[in-house]
Amino acid sequence: QIDAAILKGEITKDINKQKDALAAELTKKRIQVADKQLAGATLAETKTAYQKAGEPLTGQNLYAEATRAGENIAGILDTKTAAKFLTDNPTLTEADFVKQVQQNRIKEGEPKLPAGNYVVNGRIVHISEGGLVDEFVF
Repeated sequence: QIDAAILKGEITKDINKQKDALAAELTKKRIQVADKQLAGATLAETKTAYQKAGEPLTGQNLYAEATRAGENIAGILDTKTAAKFLTDNPTLTEADFVKQVQQNRIKEGEPKLPAGNYVVNGRIVHISEGGLVDEFVF
């Protein structure tokens, strides 16, 4: 009987260990869901919502949503001009548009855009200290 009691105790301990592990996993998942709800939608999720509504996420709207999502945006380049540039030059990218903008600013005697994240049409790009795009942020 003592052996049976010891065996029962070991089995009970193993079962409780599994229950505790499952309970801990469930709690962890609940916390992750709550954290996600508190954080709000990601920029990608917001873009998907705009697409479902048939609205483009560009220019001022992208700036507002990106700022809401915690992105630090230095400015917005002219959305209509960027869209026309990209339509007229289908093999070029937002980085090429920024390069053209910077060249035009220099020709006009204006300083280059300072480094930072900028909205260019429907993308967010990072302009480096050198004045060119070094990263597509979104």
